[in-house]
Amino acid sequence: MHGHSYGVWFRVDLPRLRRVLARFVQQALTSTFAVSTCVVASALAVTGCAEAPYVWVNDVQSEQRPAGFVIVPGDILAVSVYGDDKLSGSARVRSDGYITLPLVGEVMAAGKSPNVLANELQVGLSKFLQAPNVSVRVEAEEQIKITVIGELDTTGNVLLPRNSGLLAALAAGGGLSEYADKDGIFVLRQNPPVRIRFSYDDLVDNDQSAVNFRLYDGDVIYVR
Repeated sequence: MHGHSYGVWFRVDLPRLRRVLARFVQQALTSTFAVSTCVVASALAVTGCAEAPYVWVNDVQSEQRPAGFVIVPGDILAVSVYGDDKLSGSARVRSDGYITLPLVGEVMAAGKSPNVLANELQVGLSKFLQAPNVSVRVEAEEQIKITVIGELDTTGNVLLPRNSGLLAALAAGGGLSEYADKDGIFVLRQNPPVRIRFSYDDLVDNDQSAVNFRLYDGDVIYVR
């Protein structure tokens, strides 16, 4: 008997695959067992991301873009009161957004720029000091946690510096795979819920809307 080499071809029933994945997601969300966030996110992306409504990054409303650097929980702040070392020092922003400082007590820091917070501290300290001069800088930034899924060399959760752009996230995923759709890159954002579409060529060609876009903590990057 002569040996033969056979090639086997598989035809994927995509609608059936989506139904199976949808059932899996439903079971995962209602299960009492812990389920990997990455796996659930991957299934959601396959079952719906490609056909779901989206907006190109060029059309993203300005209110959906970060409006400059703001303090967030987890940041470590260096507060300096000129001429008074006892009132100067470092403070970590708690999960509720507050820091605790001498004399002024608890102060809401999250959501404010360092300059705005410094001005507010000056007003608070003016009740105890004459013409206080306060400066605030961020000693250490809390990183953002995002998820990269789809046609990338590496998928899963990654930590990035705050104010990172999409290229940094794609690099953290090892870059696009050979099967990636370069016009099918999406950022899935929960607050507000939106799917934002990108072209890889726009990113590498320095299109301002694409390269200036900043990621939020919790964003999911899906490459089709």
